[in-house]
Amino acid sequence: MKRATTHRSKLNRSSTLPQSIDLQVERLECRQMLAGHVLAIVTTAGDLIIEGDNAPNDININIAANGQVAIEGLTGTAVHPINLDVSRLSGNILIDMGGGNDLVTLYGPTNANAPVRSMHVRLGAGDDVFTADNIAGASGSMEIVGGSGADAIAVKYSSFRGKATISTGGGNDVVGLQEFNASNIEIKTASGDDEVELVDTGSDNNLAISTSSGNDEVVLDGAYAYAALSVRTAGGNDSISLENCYAKYATINSGGGHDTLDIGALTAGDSMKLIAGGGNDRVEIRSSEAANSQVVTGGGSDEVTLLESDLGSLSANLGGGADRLVSDVGVVASGTASGGGGVDELDVRDDANLDVEFRSFES
Repeated sequence: MKRATTHRSKLNRSSTLPQSIDLQVERLECRQMLAGHVLAIVTTAGDLIIEGDNAPNDININIAANGQVAIEGLTGTAVHPINLDVSRLSGNILIDMGGGNDLVTLYGPTNANAPVRSMHVRLGAGDDVFTADNIAGASGSMEIVGGSGADAIAVKYSSFRGKATISTGGGNDVVGLQEFNASNIEIKTASGDDEVELVDTGSDNNLAISTSSGNDEVVLDGAYAYAALSVRTAGGNDSISLENCYAKYATINSGGGHDTLDIGALTAGDSMKLIAGGGNDRVEIRSSEAANSQVVTGGGSDEVTLLESDLGSLSANLGGGADRLVSDVGVVASGTASGGGGVDELDVRDDANLDVEFRSFES
């Protein structure tokens, strides 16, 4: 499958994903001198253990291909190393930063696999920033847990043979993955206005993203899942955008609120299901392919636009409210589309390859 080679972040229109995360870092660098203490040890089993205290901490971690670890404390953070000069990392990365507004930057070796099995990170309460680059070829799993506070988490140019899980607590959080792969990927954010962005990132099996209450934004560009791709946002005015994505089964559910679903160049090998709950929603499908497709909108004045797509079968139900369906779809082998209750409008611009029964449209 061809992957996108360039990307302009929709979360920060003047920058790419890594730069949008760096903007959060600049906020932390403006602080006065910190007074935190961090303990760092490489055990005889080859695990790297890092423990912070409840003060704000700022550290850089560099991992060489031979397992040599170097840790630098910045802006006043004191690092207390044990065995870093004599032991080598060959096992797990275990980070627990405790409370406080922490900044953790982790660099693996470039042009080589990282000597890592698994990575488990707990950021704790506070406005935290965690970035990891070049943790490639890890044989185990990845888990990153952000506590309460406005957290920013980015992992780039990395791969794990096991499952990758990222979860955040309450607060306005940012989660980004770029050129990342794992056997399964699961991202969960809690209450707050959250942003999730995946660029050229995917799973050998399932990829699942879920957000909670708040006005959330999910952007997938070049994302893929060889089994199921699922994006679910809860109440709030949410925006979900997919571009150049692939999945065998794709399910997008925006929940209640005035939501926007923008689906471009999605290839669903088996099925594509788009659900927008109550609220005035906007759904657009363009240049996409699916053997079976379903579009459901709830109560509210909704607009659904189908453009230049190849859909084997289509089932569309626009629910109650004054809805509008625009169809310039390309090919639909068979299907039905219902306007539901309310005074609904139908605009069919090209029906040459359209075999759809339209129901309950008044104009």
